[in-house]
Amino acid sequence: MKRLFFSFLLSFLMVTISFAQIKSKQTILWQVSGNGLQQPSYVLGTFHILCEEDMIVKEKVIRAIDATQQLALEVNLTDPNELKDIQNLMLTEKKLSEQLSPSQVDELRKVLKNEYGRELTEVDNMSVFGLMSLMIAKTVTCSAKGFDMEVLQLAIQKGKSIVGLEHLNDQVKLLEKMYTAEEILDQLKEVNHYVENFKEMKQAFVDEDIQALYEYGTDPKFMSLEAKKQLLDQRNTNWVKQMPAMMKDKATLFAVGSAHLWGKEGVLNLLIQQGYKIKPVFN
Repeated sequence: MKRLFFSFLLSFLMVTISFAQIKSKQTILWQVSGNGLQQPSYVLGTFHILCEEDMIVKEKVIRAIDATQQLALEVNLTDPNELKDIQNLMLTEKKLSEQLSPSQVDELRKVLKNEYGRELTEVDNMSVFGLMSLMIAKTVTCSAKGFDMEVLQLAIQKGKSIVGLEHLNDQVKLLEKMYTAEEILDQLKEVNHYVENFKEMKQAFVDEDIQALYEYGTDPKFMSLEAKKQLLDQRNTNWVKQMPAMMKDKATLFAVGSAHLWGKEGVLNLLIQQGYKIKPVFN
């Protein structure tokens, strides 16, 4: 995978001033206030796949659910329309092998056989979304659960409204646009590195170190600069455009992947630039 800027000086100063307001990176939960809000909202960093033994939803998160009226996830997974076509989203009409050279196809066959125990015919019509699911199954060998799904279940039990910031179909289309067949092959070959990366990211999440999560999540071995712009930065910008109206209407707990929180184009910094006060919640 390939390795991972108005005035440059003004942008640099703005980021420096903004980050000075973020007192600590050692929490996944942040309170959002000011800028005309009648009551605070919250931003929660999640981890989409977590080993069951590491699944702990702390009291501060439960209090944030209690203090808000709605939960906003990346995708509203309670909406049947989001999930009805999920099997179709795992497949694509254009075969992976048709987008590679004969030598690359041979290499793909070997990688699939040696690393995944699969034949090319089994995965040739898989979409990028489907192939990523294959890599996750190889990477995460523990009994896994989603932290965001645990938060979702708690919010449902407490009668909170559930909304989404984007659609699953949009995520899948973005993945298809971002990754070429050659890059997919490179990622399939990197699976053993993903195992170590997962362990490091999981520990960073347990430690609530969102800066480390951002750095691991944007490691150039796994994400090109262009992919970072599209998969993280642009989506963060799109979400933060929606958040003011949502927070004004109802106190909201926004639960999104932890790698989206930190960085110059991270959700926290973008909210600060819009005039909101961001406060870490430790306990």
